[in-house]
Amino acid sequence: MKKNRALIAFLLLVVVTSVIMVSSICYGQKDMGFTKEEDLFIANNPVIKIGIDPEFMPYEFVGKDGQYQGIASDYIKYIERVSGLEFEVVDGLQWKEAYNLALVGEIDVLPCVSMTASRKDLFLFSDAYYNFKRVIVVKEDNDAITSQTDLLNQVVAVQENSSHHSYLMNNMPYELNTYETVEAALQAVSLGEEFAFIGNLATTQYVVNNSGYTNLKYFEFKSETVSGLHFAISRDMPLLQSIINKSLNMMTVEERTEIHSKWIGMEKEADYSAILDYILYGAFIVGLILLISFYWIVKLKKEIKKRNEIEEALIIARQEAEASNYIKSTFLARMSHEIRTPLNGITGMCFLLSNSDLDYKQQAQLERIKEASHTMLGIINDILDFSKVEAGKIEIEKTPFDLDGVIKNVLNIVAYKIEEKELGFTLRQKPVMPNRFIGDPKRIEQVLMNVINNAVKFTHEGGITLSIDSNNDVQGLDQIVFRIKDTGIGIDPSRLGSLFEAFTQEDSSITRRFGGTGLGLSITKNIVELMGGQISVESQLQVGTEFTITIPLEVDPTHDEKELSHEMIFNGTKAIILDQSGVQLKVVHSYLSSFGIQAALTTSLDELTCQLEKAVKDNEAPYDLIIVDYETPNCGVEELYKRFESNELTRQNTKWLIMLPFLRDDLSLAFDGDHISITKPIFPSVLLDALLHLFDPESFVQEREQYSMEESLVDLSQENYRILLVEDNKTNQIIAKSLLEGIGVSVDLADDGQEGLDRYREKQEDYQLVLMDLHMPIMDGYEATKGIRSFDQDVPIMALTADAINGVEEKCKSYGFTHFMSKPFVPEAFAR
Repeated sequence: MKKNRALIAFLLLVVVTSVIMVSSICYGQKDMGFTKEEDLFIANNPVIKIGIDPEFMPYEFVGKDGQYQGIASDYIKYIERVSGLEFEVVDGLQWKEAYNLALVGEIDVLPCVSMTASRKDLFLFSDAYYNFKRVIVVKEDNDAITSQTDLLNQVVAVQENSSHHSYLMNNMPYELNTYETVEAALQAVSLGEEFAFIGNLATTQYVVNNSGYTNLKYFEFKSETVSGLHFAISRDMPLLQSIINKSLNMMTVEERTEIHSKWIGMEKEADYSAILDYILYGAFIVGLILLISFYWIVKLKKEIKKRNEIEEALIIARQEAEASNYIKSTFLARMSHEIRTPLNGITGMCFLLSNSDLDYKQQAQLERIKEASHTMLGIINDILDFSKVEAGKIEIEKTPFDLDGVIKNVLNIVAYKIEEKELGFTLRQKPVMPNRFIGDPKRIEQVLMNVINNAVKFTHEGGITLSIDSNNDVQGLDQIVFRIKDTGIGIDPSRLGSLFEAFTQEDSSITRRFGGTGLGLSITKNIVELMGGQISVESQLQVGTEFTITIPLEVDPTHDEKELSHEMIFNGTKAIILDQSGVQLKVVHSYLSSFGIQAALTTSLDELTCQLEKAVKDNEAPYDLIIVDYETPNCGVEELYKRFESNELTRQNTKWLIMLPFLRDDLSLAFDGDHISITKPIFPSVLLDALLHLFDPESFVQEREQYSMEESLVDLSQENYRILLVEDNKTNQIIAKSLLEGIGVSVDLADDGQEGLDRYREKQEDYQLVLMDLHMPIMDGYEATKGIRSFDQDVPIMALTADAINGVEEKCKSYGFTHFMSKPFVPEAFAR
């Protein structure tokens, strides 16, 4: 046995020696393979600026001697040796500052970064040079946590702007508390101030060992993807990305192991005695294989070279594809900017006109222009959001809004299509339900618009019904239920399962007959589910289709619903409704009943007369309110009014409410008595306001005046405010100046950044605020703001820009802007 071991040891020595000699020969013959373009890049950029995290131990940190150390530092030294580049650390920065400078291109490389989906849009990334594990850290006596599922509904500590921070925000339903350093977060867990911390294993072990925390334990955090460390490179340096990858590929396993072993200890001690025999016998077999394979190494060398060339070509192709995507994104951003700028002029001028002397018809026409401009802005936003839909990155806002306002916006846009096809439209809304909610009104409009447009497109006769209901759920939210029912061509029930798939129509002839891509319902379903809701559909061929959309919304606590004593205002009020439309008749009757008004129904003029005569004959109280559909009496509403004006069937102060046709609020009625008109479809809130105006005008006016005061623009005429507006677009100058002067603010204008900088330098004591456009000739807004900040760190500076791409707001903050507003802005919000 001893002889066998000696023989095996001798053969192992021979094999290892041969392998070392072969490796040395092959290594000595290796060529870095840099292209001419890469060599030229190295020559022109000998020094690369890098930004580091000074406390990311043991991956990268600044030691007590002030030197850059860690795993990333050793990799950089290797890349410097093989490439000839020099990497220079930008000193004196914390991680957040280094990261922000890299975003704006003032730092070339972040050498120790984890790659996330959001960061891939901002940087180029090298291949991973080290993979790490995430762990959950809790106190030793915490027995409630064994895995990440136990952290649901808990607050978790995490290092700010780390990859764990980004990963948890986008993938886990945790509430996060952020800390600047890992040590601070671990200290909070150790003291019981935090429930748990999530970070990487190596850094956690390093900090725990050096800080002496003895009351902590940790568990593995299992994620779907492997987390690694990369070099994050400026997007305008694809050649540097290729140079770094080629340098990393040159490293041997031994060289990588040496670096890792230097900084990270083994988690377990290996049982060398148990595997010694396997190593000896395995080494013998490996040696034989290497000796046999050596012959083929030389023969395959040419093939390897060819494969390297193919791989290099693939890298170039990938870089070209990334450059193409960047060009596409830049084009969309520029297109958006060029459209948003004149669109801001349209919306601004509409606002100024709306405050001028216009008659009713002109005001109505102006409202159509405003709605069209808002629709156009929505289309632009949809173009920019299309890639987010594919990536699942649509953002859902939470803002207070008026549900009736949302429905009116939708109907104002789809009404023309409904009228054009001569379809009927009915709105059925729960009479008593909240109207002010917190949610995303634009997304709700988008959902309803899409479904109602589909209903109109596939309906040739009959009509469309929109029903709105609300139910309170166990979580205290209101479940708002929208039902859109049409009498169109319908859908085969067997095809309903694929209705919400992208680019899918009910059958192949749909696109040819009706147009469209089939993408709309897929996007709609995506948005509804992101808002926590559901969408379903029922249909029958040649009968019609009904979509049901349920969206949970929080009632706005800052805007209590109007509580009126209907019993006191409408006590004993009697009404009669003349409407030949049975559906609309029942809807209005249900609204009146909820207000405490007794209402009789009639569908013809003769029946109306009979009802009035019966009331007089039976000595009953006369009707206080007559509601008439404009299209019902053949003689016309005005003639009907004259017929009953002095008739004993109605008393002198009987009120009249006229229901005008869809979109016909321009109709004028020459009544002498008390009357009011509202357009169909009838909203409960609009009907209630109209009745209050008729029966209790004083309280109605007071309430409207109070509401107008709450919503009116602020008045700063007594404050002597002066603002410097730096804007090169003359139309935008006129709009902003008019809006600001309308609330009592003095405005000085500058046509470009240089003029704005000079003017502020001369009269900086006069200005309380600077409004700065970003893109201007001579000097842009970034440089002008940077110039102002060189001698004044306190004055507020607001960025006004039509750029709508990610990263612009962050870039503005890095240059010293304090506020940000995207064009086209809402005039009322801008003035506030």
